[in-house]
Amino acid sequence: MKKRLAIAGVIAAVLALCALGTLAYFTAEGRATNVITTGTVELTLHEMQQGADGQLAEYPDEPITGVMPGQSVSKIPYVENSGSQPFYTRVKVAVTVTGADGAPLSGDVVSLNVDARQWLQKDGWYYYGRVLKAGETTEPLFTAVAFSK
Repeated sequence: MKKRLAIAGVIAAVLALCALGTLAYFTAEGRATNVITTGTVELTLHEMQQGADGQLAEYPDEPITGVMPGQSVSKIPYVENSGSQPFYTRVKVAVTVTGADGAPLSGDVVSLNVDARQWLQKDGWYYYGRVLKAGETTEPLFTAVAFSK
């Protein structure tokens, strides 16, 4: 009986060692340091105007005055990705028109020649059709503001 107990004890000890070895094999512990660096998403809205000489210049800060019905005014807005990461962009256009007497006029008196090939209008916003990579600029949203007759 003692022999059987001794053999059973040895078998139990061998099984316990095998179980610990298997557990040690499938268990691993380590430490890792992860560094995550983010870039910047930054945009610059440019508003340009084509002069009589054909040269582009920054759009003036003061309002354009003396525009008559049926005339068109050069205005060329576009977006520049001035950050380090690519992004999708959208633009909202707000039109404010004031009559010669100072009274506000409806925005319907002006029309924009929007580049519908590059810009999609949806829900009051204009969405540019592709990702804008760092340093790139969009095509102009429009190039002129026309006043109705």
